[in-house]
Formats: sequence, structure tokens, C-alpha cells
Amino acid sequence: MGQLPLYRMASIQIMQGRLNQAWQMYESIRQRALAAGYEPLIMTGEVFGFLNDLYWEWNDLAQAETYARQEIELAQSGRMLLSLVDGYLRLAAVAAAQDDAVGAREALGLAQATAVQFQSASVSAQVVMHLSRHELAWGNLADAGAWADAYTRQRVDGTCPLTPLSVQSADLLLARIRLAQGQTAVALDLLHKAIPQFEVAGRLRLVAEANVVQALACFAQKQEAAAQKALIRALALAKPEGYIRVFVENGPILIPLLSQVRHLFPDYVSQLLAALPTAANTAAASLLLDPLTERELEILGLIAQGQSNQQIADALFISVGTVKGHVNHIFSKLDVQSRTQALLRARELHLLEM
Repeated sequence: MGQLPLYRMASIQIMQGRLNQAWQMYESIRQRALAAGYEPLIMTGEVFGFLNDLYWEWNDLAQAETYARQEIELAQSGRMLLSLVDGYLRLAAVAAAQDDAVGAREALGLAQATAVQFQSASVSAQVVMHLSRHELAWGNLADAGAWADAYTRQRVDGTCPLTPLSVQSADLLLARIRLAQGQTAVALDLLHKAIPQFEVAGRLRLVAEANVVQALACFAQKQEAAAQKALIRALALAKPEGYIRVFVENGPILIPLLSQVRHLFPDYVSQLLAALPTAANTAAASLLLDPLTERELEILGLIAQGQSNQQIADALFISVGTVKGHVNHIFSKLDVQSRTQALLRARELHLLEM
């Protein structure tokens, strides 16, 4: 079988989440490319990119970074702008996972600039989508929410420039953002519609990730049985291929749920918990160094009821600005970046029972 058929088959396999088979094929392609002196460049450059994807999913960030930089180097030498955009996006993801926000923003900026040179609306839109996902992870909910609102309008009026495959990723990001905004019912509805589409398309990674988000949404609504069921589905899908990032990227808010189903996947869940920061693993058992005030506890309770900042302000006869200040203090004290994370942490610490 020639290099091109192998390359195409491996690309399909990684898209479908068959990490182990894809790795074997990509390693074969990479060795052939090395022997041939990195020719053709476009093929080997993308192969390094896909190898980055594999090691990223397995949470081997050092190896993932190496492959991302190799993809960028080859793309630069061959002036292949699309591969260069992909390389910068991959490098940004690795940097963010290593808590290097400066490096991640630098790579994202290079991806945006390169996308402009490539002159493709779909590529530029893809970069903006990735940026919005990072903004959400960094707690910049306003920026992520602005993207979500714009994307929703584009989907309604049919002007979305993303490719069909990217639209599926965007739909999942939209659900994540709505969940972070406290719109749990909206997020669950989006997931209910998206998961069957991911399944039909054979997008195993997206199906697993969507089930993880669904588990978090159900847990936020105190539907623990439904949350466990969704997480079990995700674990069953991800375990054979060794997925790590799909769980770890959610941070410590997933710890309580993982602990509840640990007996079903003891080795795998132990591996996932070990991949999380040590401090996060003990967060639920730690007392707050700076306890919430009575007013902050009151506002936290209203947040748990799904009330917006304006509704809370009306209920407590205070300004929206004052509410925002209290919410920021709550986030800081709980060491979280969104309403959903705050509610999950509050339940871990039994703050909503006070």
C-alpha cells in the first residue's frame, strides 16, 4: 500500500478516535518520510501534526509539543499556510495545558495572522473557535459568550463559514459555554441534539467529550444518577484507546464524579485522577482559607437556583455591579472560573447545605 492511502486511512482513524491504529500507521508513514528526506513536505508536516494529536490525547505533553514544533518547522520551510495554522493551534493547546498562557496566546496570535494570509473564511473561523475555547478555559466567559452568541446567529441564518466537521466541534463548544453561563437546560438540550450526530459521524472523541459535559451538566442539576450514567458512557468509549485529555481538560470539577464510578474502571480512573494536579485532588477535603461571607453564601444559593446577575440584584435590592463584585469574590475564594465550577466546588464543600 502506498504512502497516500496509508496517510488518508490514518487521518480517518484519528478523526474516528481509533488512536492505537492511527499511531501505528503514522509511525510507519513518519519513518518512510524520514528515509525519503521529508518528502513530500505537506504529507510529513501533517503527519507530525496528527502525531501531536495522538500524544496530546494521551497527555504526553512533551512529546505532543515536539511534534507540533516539527509540524510548524516543516510548514514554514514549505510555505504551507494551512499546515502552519494547524501547527500553531496545536502548540497553543499544549502551552495552555502546561499553564503557559503567554505562550498559548502567542501561538494563537500567529495562527490568526497566518489564517489571514491564507485568505479562507472557514480557516479564520476555526481559529476564532479555538481562541474562544481557550478564553472559556481561562475564565473569560464574556469573550467566550460573545463567540457563542455570534455562532448561534450564524447557525440560524445559514452564514456559518465553518466546515461541517468543524461545526460539530463548535456545537460541542457552544454547549460548554452555555453550561459555564449557568444555562444548564440549554446545554443539555444542545447535547441531546448533538450526540446522535457525533455518533452517526463516527466521532468517538466528540461523543466521549459530549458525555463528559453532559455528566457535569447533570451533576450541576443534582441529577447524580444521570451524571454517573453519562460519565460511565464516556469512560467506556475512551478507555480502549487510552484517552486522558478528554477528562483531564475539565479540571478538578470532575473529581467527585470520577471517584463515584472508580470501582467500575479502577485502573483507568486512577490514571485519570493521577493526571490531575495533586492540589486539585485534595481540594474537596480542604477548608477554605478565606470563608464566604453570609452575603456571598446567599448569592451562591441564588446562583444554584439558576438566577442571573440581574435577577439576583432585583431579589437583594442591590446593583448588578455589586452582584458581579460578590460573584468575583466567590470565584476567587473557591478557586474557580465559572458558575458551573463554583456550584460543583460548593457541593464538594457542602456550602449549599449551610
